[in-house]
Amino acid sequence: MKKLIKYICIIICFTLMCGCGTKEETINNDELRDIYEDLKDYEKQGNGLVEVDDEGAAATCYTANEFIDSNGYIVASKFAIFTDENDIVTGINSQEIVYSNDPILLEEVEDGVIRNYEMINEQYGGYEFNIDKKDNKLTSNVTIDYTKTDLESMATDNETVKIYLNDNYQFTLDSIKKFYVSMGAQCK
Repeated sequence: MKKLIKYICIIICFTLMCGCGTKEETINNDELRDIYEDLKDYEKQGNGLVEVDDEGAAATCYTANEFIDSNGYIVASKFAIFTDENDIVTGINSQEIVYSNDPILLEEVEDGVIRNYEMINEQYGGYEFNIDKKDNKLTSNVTIDYTKTDLESMATDNETVKIYLNDNYQFTLDSIKKFYVSMGAQCK
């Protein structure tokens, strides 16, 4: 469980740089493995299972991880990075998906994601998000507008973020891609 919460925090850190169903259905580990086979194909970036508006994006980054044998969950994320003409990052659209055969785990993840994004938006601004949980899938869609985000305060509060900002407290396309790659994502 702590491993999943840590991973969700990493996803939220990615984004710093970068309706519930009425019927609960369960899936078994074999079905999770089938889903992961589709998700792990980087070139196809999740075979359409992870969708994010990336029209006009300067780059996209994608990651998928499975923890089927230990806890029965899969996490996949896609990030579309938008820049200005000087390759300064102006925004990110992302989608993060968690599949699990444990409805309690999904509820805990949902609560953690909501708390973290609300806190980040309250402290620094520029974040919009929505979460949808249906059956065995939790989907988080996040839009970050860095023109409305207090990156200087974020850098003061978070040394990791500060490393990737330029002298004007801005992310460059290269620096944000390096950050995502350092966390296990692949970017193109």
